Amino acid sequence: MSRALEEAQETIDESVEKVQEVLSQFSRLATLGALVDVVLHDGRTALTRIAYVLRRLNKLVGRKREEDEQLASALAKMHVDLTAQEQALDRLFTRVEPLSGRRRGRSRALSLQTAIDDAVAVHEATLEKHGITVSGEDVTVTADPVTSPRWSTTS
Repeated sequence: MSRALEEAQETIDESVEKVQEVLSQFSRLATLGALVDVVLHDGRTALTRIAYVLRRLNKLVGRKREEDEQLASALAKMHVDLTAQEQALDRLFTRVEPLSGRRRGRSRALSLQTAIDDAVAVHEATLEKHGITVSGEDVTVTADPVTSPRWSTTS
């Protein structure tokens, strides 16, 4: 009887330890989600400011073109380069946003291929470097694009 109680206690202790590990992992994920929220908020705020400055830069290019073509050309090139970087950050934030837990939506019809393409795009440079391509038939699924781990095919 004593041995059976000891074995039961060991089993309970092991189970408690596993539950504590899972809770610890969930706690780290919640902290990461909160950090992603902060990064997205601050990053989007910075992007709004960058977009404003880019509009002002574009107006300056128009005014300077008459005075100094070389300066206007250099400013125009800077505008194009900075706009491309702003758009790259915006795309990155859009891809990361579903991980933040900020938005919860309703299930709707989604293109599975589009979801895969968006996920793969984050690793586009690495995939190209190794000659990896991702392709397949498109399937429409019904899911919450942010939270649903359950995908049900509709066609």
